[in-house]
Amino acid sequence: MTRPPFARRKGGFVIPSRYVERWGRNPVHGRNRDRRTAAGLAFPPPGGCTADDLDRIPDLPPHTELIGGSLVFVSPRKSFQTLVMDVLVNGLRRSVPVSLRVRREMTIAVDRHDRPEPDVSVVRAEAVPGEGLNETRYLVEDIVLAVEVVSPESVARDRKRRSQLYAEAGW
Repeated sequence: MTRPPFARRKGGFVIPSRYVERWGRNPVHGRNRDRRTAAGLAFPPPGGCTADDLDRIPDLPPHTELIGGSLVFVSPRKSFQTLVMDVLVNGLRRSVPVSLRVRREMTIAVDRHDRPEPDVSVVRAEAVPGEGLNETRYLVEDIVLAVEVVSPESVARDRKRRSQLYAEAGW
């Protein structure tokens, strides 16, 4: 009797053999978790993905977020959203004091299972070391402002789940 793809098994889901063959082992439940890829994470591992996993999983699409332990792949930006973000970033950069930095589309490590990526954020300058070119995320305590540009595709996510997540973080 063959098992259907993604059959439930003790300890989580079983990844189909075609994935195991491609990467040499089960990319989610194998011993070397750093070898996981985006394609192998159709179902998150038991306990969900962690904030550190976003930096370790190869081949993730740009602007992938972690919400509630699950990877969230963002749809392409519309021209209007990009324009609004440009206006916000330019205005904020002219307005904020030197003790703050304005960043666009950088993830924020809220907790172990949440790493959202606001469209625009204002960060304490001391959180941006040196040139500030190697960060992949900022810590929640370094964020002063997080801005989401709401689009028709993201209304529910931006106005419900994200606002709840940001409120729990103290913003």
